[in-house]
Amino acid sequence: MKDDNSVVEDNNLQEIIDGDINLRPYALKVDVAGDHVTVTGIVDSLSEKEHAERIIKDAVGNKEVDMAISISTDGEINDKDVNMEVAEEIQLEPKLKGKVGVKSTKGVVHLLGNVENEELKQKAAKVAAKARGVTEVINEIKVDDEIDEDIFHSQVRNDHEE
Repeated sequence: MKDDNSVVEDNNLQEIIDGDINLRPYALKVDVAGDHVTVTGIVDSLSEKEHAERIIKDAVGNKEVDMAISISTDGEINDKDVNMEVAEEIQLEPKLKGKVGVKSTKGVVHLLGNVENEELKQKAAKVAAKARGVTEVINEIKVDDEIDEDIFHSQVRNDHEE
């Protein structure tokens, strides 16, 4: 190790990215300048970009990381295509099927609906990030506990008004 801010040697960062089976096909480039790490390249999905970011941040510790990775698909993909791809990914998850809706604008996906717990809400975001054309996921899904609590507080307020 070089210092307290470096978890791995700088020259090993490229090897870590190149050695990852999910990222190897993209030939991402890692540059290190002092305490600043920049990763550049193109991947197919937001989930792959997030995966690369997790790997690098885990490896570098306190260094500043700039993820200059673009998301691109083979051919043009429009909002209708993104909606369809995200919906297909969600339908593959039995606990999300029929509970989560999708609306996208220029690659930014909004997830809507109700699920039983926070874990399912987070799972929906991860599933949506796998779809082609997604550049950002905004998770607006409500957890049933939140809904029940809102109704309870609303009812309590109404009881006091009488």
